[in-house]
Amino acid sequence: MGKKYIFQNVNINSIKFVNNKNDIKFDFLDSYANSGKYCGELICTDILSLTMKTDLGDEPYFPQFICDVSIEEFPGNSEHHLVVFEGGTYYISLICNEIMYQ
Repeated sequence: MGKKYIFQNVNINSIKFVNNKNDIKFDFLDSYANSGKYCGELICTDILSLTMKTDLGDEPYFPQFICDVSIEEFPGNSEHHLVVFEGGTYYISLICNEIMYQ
């Protein structure tokens, strides 16, 4: 499976640990014309690895622009997924067992 873009040009509005802190939920808002309209969520279950980098300093704030959110099967293991947030002031990369988005 190749890279699949599930969100593009969005604002990440929140990051929450859910389900006994094993899963992460990301909420997204529309970034066009600063409408702030809700445009979806992504839930990653059974997190195996998480890397998050930002150049916002000690007090990151939301919403923050994200160019692309992509998913792909982790190389060599079709049960794991690689999720990458790129662009703007954040870079997030995580490996998880299941992905749900709308």
